[in-house]
Amino acid sequence: MTRKYVASRRCMMCRQHICTSVMLRFIRAKDGEIVFDRNRSLGLRGTWVCADGSCLSRIVNKGPFERVFRKPVIVDVECLKLSAR
Repeated sequence: MTRKYVASRRCMMCRQHICTSVMLRFIRAKDGEIVFDRNRSLGLRGTWVCADGSCLSRIVNKGPFERVFRKPVIVDVECLKLSAR
């Protein structure tokens, strides 16, 4: 019996490996703005966050994004709040 592959990624906040179907993907656009990648298909460098409320509530600061992308970022807090819905 063969196993079916299930894609998993590590949450940038809690550092747990979780199936991508229950995670949110954010990318850093070329102008430095953090954008929610709804379809998980944008070709830019991205990071993953649990759809869990505790992880989402901690990403409103730009510190975690700057650590992951290693570059200055622009965070629109309203955009992040809407992505959680």
